[in-house]
Amino acid sequence: MNRGAKPALAGALAFGLAVALGAGRDWANGRLSRAVRSRDLAAVRRLVASGAEVDREDTEGVTPLMGAVAAGDAEMARVLIAGGASAYTRDALGRSAMTCALARDDDALAVALLLGERERTDRQARSGGGRK
Repeated sequence: MNRGAKPALAGALAFGLAVALGAGRDWANGRLSRAVRSRDLAAVRRLVASGAEVDREDTEGVTPLMGAVAAGDAEMARVLIAGGASAYTRDALGRSAMTCALARDDDALAVALLLGERERTDRQARSGGGRK
């Protein structure tokens, strides 16, 4: 892919996720999703710490982590992954938080997702395969 096409693709993917994250959506995990959409990191931290379902998808298959990545918020993504979110859960169109980060050409965000995934899978292995 040429360099000029990459930003256009990243913009299109981010726009697609932004549309999927629209305020009119009836999110199954409403408070966490609203906190992600409003970019309220403190609320996301509180909700994750209180046991919110971090991989709960909306009707399009979009997770709170996908929303954080669409917003380019690496710190919020780290908090969600630390709470058990997967960077590889796919939405109805086959997009994941990881593919969105790569399409954005956001190296810091992609590295945060990779490191977070490694820590998450290590925790699963130590606990015998369970979440977190």
